[in-house]
Amino acid sequence: MNRPSTPLVLALSVFLSGGALAANPPARILENQQIVPLRTISAADQAALSRAAMKTLNHIGEARAALARKDAGTARANLRQADTLLDIIQAGLPTAQVRDQIRVAESKLKLQYQDTKVVEPDLVPLYASLDAIEDFAAVPQARAHLDQAQAKLKTGDKSGAAQELQAMDAALLYQEADLPLAATRGFVRAAESELARGNLKLADEHLRAAEDNVVTYTAFVDEPIVAARANLARAQRNYVAGRLDAARADLGRAVTQLDRAVARADGAVKQDVSALAQDARALGGKLDASAHADARDTSRDLSLLWHRTRALADRSMDYTAVGWKRLSVHNPVEQHLIEARLHARYAEIDAGIGNNPARAATDLAETWRYLEEARGTPGIAPHTRQTVEALMKQLDALRQPGSTPDAAALAGLQSSIAGALRSL
Repeated sequence: MNRPSTPLVLALSVFLSGGALAANPPARILENQQIVPLRTISAADQAALSRAAMKTLNHIGEARAALARKDAGTARANLRQADTLLDIIQAGLPTAQVRDQIRVAESKLKLQYQDTKVVEPDLVPLYASLDAIEDFAAVPQARAHLDQAQAKLKTGDKSGAAQELQAMDAALLYQEADLPLAATRGFVRAAESELARGNLKLADEHLRAAEDNVVTYTAFVDEPIVAARANLARAQRNYVAGRLDAARADLGRAVTQLDRAVARADGAVKQDVSALAQDARALGGKLDASAHADARDTSRDLSLLWHRTRALADRSMDYTAVGWKRLSVHNPVEQHLIEARLHARYAEIDAGIGNNPARAATDLAETWRYLEEARGTPGIAPHTRQTVEALMKQLDALRQPGSTPDAAALAGLQSSIAGALRSL
């Protein structure tokens, strides 16, 4: 993809008379980077490469077990297998061509720097997960507890980190383990060399280093929209159980989290998050004004708030790049499908709990618009285009003027969009 040119201001003029800084002069140094995917891989290929990486570690472990038994032949055979797997992984990794350009604008000398290289990832994901953790007791010091949890994770104190997190509203738990390809290959070959010399102890030390060099991440991500979802769920449960004070407190925390989410939200959903914050604040005022508010309407309003917040929280998680997604060149089709899925969920909410067919129709129109944008993405792969067109046919069957969309069909559309996202 093409990144926008980024002007680099090298110096600022200073007025000699007053010493004040002048306005920035026009940028003369322009930088541009173009990233073109050369080899992309499917979700099935990604899973196969992750399994190959795991098998590599298994063979390294088996080689170490053989060395402990002084069985050099078995160790050598396992390392050959590990070597073969590493070659397969290397050949199957996605690659991209990166072209950097730096030039002087409006220069008679036509000075220009260009460099083009093919890059591929070195860290091969063994596994990756992103889960929402919502069972923490909410307290005002949640952010301080998050900082403490992160600090304890860095020192390896996972138990202490877990205790800190008990005081948080909610968080995203991100876990990943990666196999460093170049380092692992170096350790395996060093072990093979020591085996050839008959030095089993040094061979084992190299293999232990290969195991120790697996890169692991564990992090808790403060995501306010996820925390708002958790608080709204608790508010709904407490309201239904007649615990009004607890429901008010939960709703108040949800408003705080939604306000934080508004500040973080991107342009596409900022208005949606802001509207949720306003609705939550209005509902909180309704609960404060009277404990005898219409129970049915209040319960429905809480449910609507929770469902729409959940849809936005799931969108946030969809955009979080973990595992193989971190290694991929940005795919605009994915962005359009994530937005299409969000609006399909809105349609389900408005057609069901919201009992608002007109608004559901608007949601489906937005879903259609994003699918059209996905289909029209420049350079879209033929099979991906076919998938998007199938989604559009599925959606078209739902859009019957003047009628409420079928709930089962809406659920099927969401499932199909989620499947299309997984296949990218």
